[in-house]
Amino acid sequence: MAIAYIHFLASEIMTTSSPVLTQDDLKRIAAYKAVEHVKSGMVICLGTGSIAKHAVDRIAELLRQGKLKDITGIATSVKTHEQAVSLGIPLSDLDSHPIVDLAINGADEVDPDLNLVKGRGGLLLREKMVESVTEKFIVVVDESKLMPYIAVPD
Repeated sequence: MAIAYIHFLASEIMTTSSPVLTQDDLKRIAAYKAVEHVKSGMVICLGTGSIAKHAVDRIAELLRQGKLKDITGIATSVKTHEQAVSLGIPLSDLDSHPIVDLAINGADEVDPDLNLVKGRGGLLLREKMVESVTEKFIVVVDESKLMPYIAVPD
């Protein structure tokens, strides 16, 4: 089930005394905020792309610090799988865990009504398979993904 969360814009977190944040800084901040929903004992989908990379980094950091325990990840790409393995995040698959507690991933486009285009790339099927059995799906996007309407592909 997908749940819409109240979003925040970069302009809402910056003040005149704030340092200039890069787009990657904003993605990291948003990914870290999404990871706050990860709880010990969860089976989590580890998505694909720059947002997911930051989320995986944060989950690994929290595991090392002992703030999270007994996390099982299901990666949606070879790249994310390799990252998770290198950081010590235990991985599994949908055969062993047919229900996923939480998925964190990005989107390609989001309109004002929170309709979104997810996964125009080659990993679409893998992402859809995992996210279709996920209890809670958090989509993290930066302002560049906000569109007045969803574009129809050519």
